[in-house]
This record gives sequence, C-alpha cells and structure tokens, in this order.
Amino acid sequence: AKLHPGEVLLLENLRFHEEETKGDETFSRALANLGTVYVNDAFGTAHRAHASTTVVAQFFPEKKCSKNSSLRIFYFCQVFFSSRTLNY
Repeated sequence: AKLHPGEVLLLENLRFHEEETKGDETFSRALANLGTVYVNDAFGTAHRAHASTTVVAQFFPEKKCSKNSSLRIFYFCQVFFSSRTLNY
C-alpha cells in the first residue's frame, strides 16, 4: 500500500530477520526503498552495524535523529567537554 502525505511507516521486530543482525546491504536497500527520510530513535542501538541502523542510513540523502537521541548526544557532549557534573 502507498503512504499518503503526512503518513509514517514504522517497522518493528527487525531483529528477528537474520539479515538485520548481519548488516545485510541488500536487506538495507529494501528497507530504504520504503521511505524518503531516515530517522533513528534507537539511541541504545545506534552504534550497531545492523541493517536497519548504520547500514540503511547510507541509502538516504536525508537523515535525522529523534529528540530523545539529540538530548542524549547534547548531554554527553556537555559532560565530555566540561569538567562539571550534570544534574538532570
């Protein structure tokens, strides 16, 4: 089915596909063909070389991270580049 403007396609449980954990490029391309913008909301898995994270992102001209991930990166940089402790 084709998405209409403003609709979002959310993929779940990709970890059950063998191609996902192997970082299969063909599987990643197939995932990329489903959308026009890549948004990573999984900060805890962003470092993994899985098909739906680091591999698929290379096939999108526009990449984003979620507000949650952005905040984590911001706080990490605050701690990393300063000697103070954050209380949040």
